[in-house]
Amino acid sequence: MGKPGVTVSSFRHRLGGHLGRLFVLSALVWLMAGTAHATVIVRQLDPTPEGWSIGLEGSYDDQSGSTEKRDYSAAFNVLRKTGVHELRAFGSLAYGRVNGVENENQGLVHIRYVRALTGSPLRVETFIQTEQDDFANMAERSLLGGVVSRFFNSDDGERRVLAMVGLMRESEEHLTNNALDREVTRLTSSLQMSWLLPRDNKLYFISYLQPNIDTPENDMRVTAELSLAIPLSDRLSLRAGYYYRYNDMPFDDIPREKKRLSTGFAYAF
Repeated sequence: MGKPGVTVSSFRHRLGGHLGRLFVLSALVWLMAGTAHATVIVRQLDPTPEGWSIGLEGSYDDQSGSTEKRDYSAAFNVLRKTGVHELRAFGSLAYGRVNGVENENQGLVHIRYVRALTGSPLRVETFIQTEQDDFANMAERSLLGGVVSRFFNSDDGERRVLAMVGLMRESEEHLTNNALDREVTRLTSSLQMSWLLPRDNKLYFISYLQPNIDTPENDMRVTAELSLAIPLSDRLSLRAGYYYRYNDMPFDDIPREKKRLSTGFAYAF
């Protein structure tokens, strides 16, 4: 793997097993970071194995010193692929405290159906999502949308690009003030890239741009992340990344920007 002359078909065959499942299982680890500021990132760059893939994730982070911070998170994911059809479902819960005071309480569920068009490189994707985040003053955020997507692969199979564009309807309910509830239509576009590095390490870049097309002035959502996956064994991988979220119109005095450096482990079983 990673040597010149590797074909796309052999690349998919060799990665479609444990790395494909690892990709699905680890996705929720990264969903837990800042989903209040943008649509959930659905990573689809790694080849998907046929059949069912089901996974559970849990994590705990404890930081001590002048600031004591504890974070707890749990997640599930389900993937079903049969030929040209894919059904993906993700869910996550996250809870945190800083110096004994609650600072995070968030939950999310995302379901996506993907169909590859026969005789065409294009795919059609439809999705629904619901989430809540008390510390973004968001009682509920619901999404319903669809996109057209396409993969581009390098001849040696070491680089892969996924481009997508479409529309989504977004509804947000304020935690305490119904007068601030809103519903808009957004253009959603994404560019996702992966590079296979020496020793099977893998670098990912994912970006989303989501302007409000009903009233486009000063209402933009931007998401970007750069991450590195380092396999430690056939099933265990170390992941590190930088994440950026921007929301032009958050509720109340919630910051527009959110940045985070993250390190964690992903396990395929």
